[in-house]
Amino acid sequence: MDIKLFGINEEELNSKLFNIFIGISLGNKFLNKELAEEYLRFALEKTKEKVVVLIADEIDAINWEIFRDFSKEDALEKVKNKGEGLAEMFQNIISKLESETNENLHEKVRVIKWIDIKTKNFLTAEKFIVEEYENNFEFKERILYFVDEYAKIRKKSVSDEERDKLASYIIAELPTLIQGIEYDKDLYQIVFYPTYVSSGMSEFVLDIQNGVYPNLLEKLQIQKPGKMIESYLNNFEK
Repeated sequence: MDIKLFGINEEELNSKLFNIFIGISLGNKFLNKELAEEYLRFALEKTKEKVVVLIADEIDAINWEIFRDFSKEDALEKVKNKGEGLAEMFQNIISKLESETNENLHEKVRVIKWIDIKTKNFLTAEKFIVEEYENNFEFKERILYFVDEYAKIRKKSVSDEERDKLASYIIAELPTLIQGIEYDKDLYQIVFYPTYVSSGMSEFVLDIQNGVYPNLLEKLQIQKPGKMIESYLNNFEK
């Protein structure tokens, strides 16, 4: 598996100091049972105690609105159905892995949706990131860079209004990368994130954590910074 670590080194990862969550994008065209099983095996081997599979369903609706001309209602229904299909696939793989071990993996590995991580801490961080986006031109430009790169991949020309809407996906994603996620009173500080190529997102998160945007850092008051593992899909054929 082709991976790169950010905010954590190999020794720390192998020491199993942090819980891991796997971020699953609905736009991952390569995701199949074999890859999903590989992701789960890796996370189970490296995590401290538990693993969360986070399916980014709700925030993907904006992509269906902009790139497929879906209505808001139809887009939400589409991502709901896709998310449920992915959740079922992961649950089946958990059952398969459980049959190979003596562990109760359905307790150790939880498959959740975006709504499940919207804690007070998450919503507060998202609010501060929105404020930084609205008030800091350089910060806004860095977020819009990711939007523009994604639009290029989709071969879609987008208006300024559409760019702002698409930025909401990045803004919603950032709290999970900057400070991990909380679920059922547990902190998951490492995100394992399948991606096509190295986009620069993890470097952007490290810049935020390291105070490149001091006003945002002061507001966030990060106690336990998130760590990132990018897993590259660029070796696969479309």
